[in-house]
Amino acid sequence: MTQKQSQILSTALSLFHQYGFSRTGVDKIISTSQVAKMTFYKYFPSKTSLIEDCLKEESLLIQTDLTHRMNRVSGQAEKLKAFFQWHVEFSSSHHFNGCLFNKATFECDDEYGSIFKIIHRHKHWKLELVKNLLMELQVSDPATLAHLLVNMAEGMLVNARFKTMDYLNGWTVIENLMSSHRVGLSA
Repeated sequence: MTQKQSQILSTALSLFHQYGFSRTGVDKIISTSQVAKMTFYKYFPSKTSLIEDCLKEESLLIQTDLTHRMNRVSGQAEKLKAFFQWHVEFSSSHHFNGCLFNKATFECDDEYGSIFKIIHRHKHWKLELVKNLLMELQVSDPATLAHLLVNMAEGMLVNARFKTMDYLNGWTVIENLMSSHRVGLSA
């Protein structure tokens, strides 16, 4: 990736996080990233292609950060807790203004089928990550519980914008869920 391409991508990611996709026009991205219109279109022939690359980059950043966080602890239960804690910290950070994948889901029309494929791949990655941890913990129905836990984490990202939800006791809820599936977890 060239320096200019990286500059455009970084600027677009920042603007999309701050204002969303529909309120951020190509002209705003071009002026903020201080590149020529021709340079922009050389790397991104359409706003859709830019959104696709931004979502791929966001997915890579999240996967790297989340995997790093989970690899710092040992044991599957602790990794699951790290997964949940990452979402708590991510959604409660001062610069958080909503999940970029959720914004794309709500703001992009069906004509952007390629965007939805990227969103699906990202969400599927999270689901498989949690399901694999649960399988190693020998949960009776890892697929169902993985869906529930990932939806809880995703729900935090949706509700966090309202700043009214308290997630500090969320791990206790997950421990209770896990206990009902006869998996012992230590806090």
